[in-house]
Amino acid sequence: LNNSFGNTNRNFNEFSSFNNKIFVSDYNSRSVNVDGFNKYEFSNQIAAVIGHEIGHVIAKHSNERMSQGTLAQTGLQVSSLVLGSNSKIDGLIVGALGLGVQYGVMLPFSRSHETEADRMGQMYMAKAGFDPAQAAELWKLMGKGGSKTPEFLSTHPSPESRIVDLSSRAKKYQADYLASNKTECKK
Repeated sequence: LNNSFGNTNRNFNEFSSFNNKIFVSDYNSRSVNVDGFNKYEFSNQIAAVIGHEIGHVIAKHSNERMSQGTLAQTGLQVSSLVLGSNSKIDGLIVGALGLGVQYGVMLPFSRSHETEADRMGQMYMAKAGFDPAQAAELWKLMGKGGSKTPEFLSTHPSPESRIVDLSSRAKKYQADYLASNKTECKK
């Protein structure tokens, strides 16, 4: 990738560094073991992960998140000043406003970032010669494990939502994929 992607400053298992490299590891910091995986599917699915992270960087999601957090915090502080802190009711109102901001604004906004990064990543992977249909296949695998937190309580869309969205969009990028120089990952 001949572009400058700065540090996303994000605490994920995939990230870019200050020297324009993107790293992918699991949460336990083990290296990815390719043995036993279909190499075609694996390389395409890793391309989906890397494309997703590039999407976050290009769309400046970390900047938006910081701005949104600052605005939300300022709004809650102003509400607290206006209401005062003289009674338990004032505290309950500010607490309820905080929950409303978290579940009504912050989490949906975060999910929209994830969806946008998924879509951008799928486009980038197709243009780079990776099969865009494999982005949805990645989420079929990811959906097999982990917690089943309800989507409205999560910072990320559910694997099911991602599968539906990415499956429906794969055809849109098929022409880019077919026109690209196919990438072959060698052992």
